[in-house]
Amino acid sequence: MSQQEEEQQNYTFEQFENQRNEILNETKKVPILSKNKFNFNELNLNDENFLKQVKFLEKNYKYWRQIRGDGNCFFRGFIFGLLEYSLQNFLQKDNDIFINKIITILNENYNYLINELKYPEYCLEDFYFTTKTVFEEILQKKIVNLDQLIDNYFNDENIEKQMLSEALICFFRFLLSSFIQKNSQDYFPFLFDTNYKTIKDFCNSEIEVMNQESDNLHISALVNCFSSIVGVRIEMLDARERENVVGYNFPDDEGLLKERECILYFLFRPGHYDLIYKD
Repeated sequence: MSQQEEEQQNYTFEQFENQRNEILNETKKVPILSKNKFNFNELNLNDENFLKQVKFLEKNYKYWRQIRGDGNCFFRGFIFGLLEYSLQNFLQKDNDIFINKIITILNENYNYLINELKYPEYCLEDFYFTTKTVFEEILQKKIVNLDQLIDNYFNDENIEKQMLSEALICFFRFLLSSFIQKNSQDYFPFLFDTNYKTIKDFCNSEIEVMNQESDNLHISALVNCFSSIVGVRIEMLDARERENVVGYNFPDDEGLLKERECILYFLFRPGHYDLIYKD
């Protein structure tokens, strides 16, 4: 390689790193998860088709909650949605059944990871303990409002809080990996058009890795993991010229969705999810 080619290669790599750092810095300007819910007119949309679709969306939804777009946005929204519902349900009804169902699912999948799939316990126990602790703190009334929940577990103002926030996402990624590997016969057909030979290879690369974006497989499997208690509705904005919004249910049967105790609503824009609320 000539000196000129080497200098060009170094320059290109330096430019790439600078662009990457600029994107990361811009992403970090957005909070991990906003404390406040916003009206839809506060969505930063420049596309005329998006704006028309949001007008349609406002017929059924009132607010949205911003989530940082770092590849973990769906997992972060799902986890927060579960905790938000758990907290509000427990405070209003003083009923611990829902939270104990969640904790049972956490325990079962953690045990499957360690005992059946032989994942090293020392690698996962801190993530598991942190995740389980949040739900237990609601039961113990150590967390009694959403501000407290967000300050403690959806915050990166210091390294300790950032590690707690990332621990939740990390464990839910491994929890999903556990569920998919446990039910590999249901998910193996999704590998036909990929380079993955086994479900384990797929999970190692596409599920367990932080900042890896979620698609329909992630969403469907995560909802199935929480069986009859959690459902998801995704409202999708796209660049097509229309005034309505296309939505997808998980599970896809609307009757089954309505039977779920907790339904989480998401707004999807290309590459990103935010939470949305009917009230």
